[in-house]
Amino acid sequence: MNTMKFLFASACVLFIVASSSGKNEESIPSGASLLWEQDLTALGCPAPQVLSKFLSTRLAVFTGDGRIVAVTVGLPQTANQGQLVTPACLLSFDAMTGKLIAKKTLTESRVLLFPTATDRVILVTKQAVVLNSDLSETGINFDFPSGRIQHISPDGTTLAWERRAKDEPGMRMLDTNTLKPTGVDLSERTPSTITPKSAATTNAIWNQGDEAHRRGSITTQQGSIPLTLTNCKGAFTINFLTNDKMLITCSDSFRVQDLQGRIISEHTFPGKEVNYGGVARNGTRFVVVVEKRSKSDPWPTSDEEHLLYDVDGKVVVATIPVSKGPDGTWTAVSANGELILFGSPEGLFVYRVH
Repeated sequence: MNTMKFLFASACVLFIVASSSGKNEESIPSGASLLWEQDLTALGCPAPQVLSKFLSTRLAVFTGDGRIVAVTVGLPQTANQGQLVTPACLLSFDAMTGKLIAKKTLTESRVLLFPTATDRVILVTKQAVVLNSDLSETGINFDFPSGRIQHISPDGTTLAWERRAKDEPGMRMLDTNTLKPTGVDLSERTPSTITPKSAATTNAIWNQGDEAHRRGSITTQQGSIPLTLTNCKGAFTINFLTNDKMLITCSDSFRVQDLQGRIISEHTFPGKEVNYGGVARNGTRFVVVVEKRSKSDPWPTSDEEHLLYDVDGKVVVATIPVSKGPDGTWTAVSANGELILFGSPEGLFVYRVH
């Protein structure tokens, strides 16, 4: 009897060790190594609260001069005279070492960051402001009286001002160096993604003769054309990778296609959810966030991975697991696709691709 108990206990120990080892192996990045990490709360900043997938690619940028600019926005707090304010930090780091270069405090509830085609960044709150990578002012800003700014072209050259005034065209393109109009106006008012001269939307319509396919549209100055989404039967998102290539994420899959709907490459992840995580400014690599949702209420994220995909090679070149799988991760890719950033309430993490 004692022998049986010993064997049973030994088997349990072996099972636990094997399971733990497997879990540790799964949490090790493939094709990339951790360069540095930073606890943002240790810098006196609030832990980031990322409330949407849309915001997750608009909170950190890599600049052309080897820096990272990130913003972390906390929960609203009661200030003097009972007013609610939202604490936020704007931070600049050396991309290779993680050394803090500059820090500014903000009290804005909505803050977006965009990378330009140069060494500067664009901060959008109630106005758009061009900053140097050390957060110093350039003197270039744009006050938009109505509408919103929330999209930039993947090459960092063009910002979209979505206008709301009834007597104005839908959208005006702005040069990121000057924040002045480029001369391109589009009729689309609610784009999902843009290039310097076009916009794509997920305002899907059903083709009665082919209900298995959903369609959005691509708008140019010459008019609007249908966006064909082959084999995408559910909700989808669109993000331009270059002026003539786009990424379609559709439930548990993603595909790279051209403007005519021709598929360049595609991958499926059964039982998981796929979301866009940013693109390198040269358009060669992009990140997708693949996650599995728990079946228990309130549906927390589990088994989250950040995959760096090479467009020309049509392969995943790096996989970075998020060990704790927290909701609200935020991501960015360096201009040449060799560095990946992700942030979470646990901190900021930067990886170098091998």
